[in-house]
Amino acid sequence: MYQRGYAYCRQKKFELCEIDITEAISYGEDKAQLFGARAVARVALKKYPEAIQDISAALCHSIDEKWKAELLYLRAVAYQKNENLDLARQDWETALKCNFTKESLRIHKQLEESGFDCALI
Repeated sequence: MYQRGYAYCRQKKFELCEIDITEAISYGEDKAQLFGARAVARVALKKYPEAIQDISAALCHSIDEKWKAELLYLRAVAYQKNENLDLARQDWETALKCNFTKESLRIHKQLEESGFDCALI
């Protein structure tokens, strides 16, 4: 389910991606990865509160610094689009303290591939 959901995301079929990833979450072991993947689809679908919940759930799992930075970056985008600018700023500031480069962010690449204008953030 996860791989098909990811393929749907690359094809910009975000509704189908969300459905498959939701199913994968019910039996998947890598919850942080799955919640993060569904959050990408939900940001693209402009379901910002749901994306924020998914990212917050992913952050509850044991994750490395780079993945934490990616999730915080994505949640900051969702907060910004949901007009929660203070929370967006807090997540961006926290992400910047992590060890990463913007160019290496998988989520940044997925957002750009989905047609999201990352230049706005």
